[in-house]
Amino acid sequence: MGQKGFTLVELSIVLIIIGLIIGGIIKGQELVTNARVASGIGTLKTIDAAVTTFKQAYGNMPGDINNSSTRVPNCTGNCATNGNENGYLDQTPDVVQSMGNEASAFWAQLSAANILGGIVSVPTGVIEGESHPKFDVNGALRIGYHQGGAPINGSTTLQPSAAGHYIAVTRDLNANADNVAANALTPSEAYRLDVKIDDDVPNTGILLASGTTAGGVNDCTQGTTIDSPYNTDDTGLNCSFFFRIQISRD
Repeated sequence: MGQKGFTLVELSIVLIIIGLIIGGIIKGQELVTNARVASGIGTLKTIDAAVTTFKQAYGNMPGDINNSSTRVPNCTGNCATNGNENGYLDQTPDVVQSMGNEASAFWAQLSAANILGGIVSVPTGVIEGESHPKFDVNGALRIGYHQGGAPINGSTTLQPSAAGHYIAVTRDLNANADNVAANALTPSEAYRLDVKIDDDVPNTGILLASGTTAGGVNDCTQGTTIDSPYNTDDTGLNCSFFFRIQISRD
């Protein structure tokens, strides 16, 4: 007895349906990524505004104030770390994080003052979502002050980075920015953030790309010159960034 197979029309319909399903999945992933990027930008802007609010209330930036245990409500443990009130955080944004310094107290004091969420009052250590806030796209956030005159360690640029406070996104709070373990984003995700919040160029502006692969070669961008684009064809976690927030030292 003969067996009846699929006709070309039926096979075509099946292939069209499969294509629509795949296209829908890809489009859905695109929408999720865009939503996470938008949320991440909102977080960065919220932190910038939170510092301004704190300075207006306490006369100095979080982490740098003295006598924080008596000036900030419910400020104990890491939050009670006393700063030297020199107008900036004494740690840099590119290094392993630790408790009991101005950079970690920065987050704790914003939380104790009920200005910023995402940090617990008594963290059990340097932990994403406890001592340091999570970043909406991936990883966690840390902050520090760069003195300027040279590139920030770990950034993809060879150009001097402007002096200022930088928020850094990192996959591992216990890794330096020039370590592959710090990479939290794909080049495409970093590019989308840069497009929305800065100038879409990885080595200029207020958002500077960071990224190192295990072999020591940077796959986040296609070079270190000012006009080097992001390496958006790369799908690995080969990027992070430093975002300069608009905090004056006065």
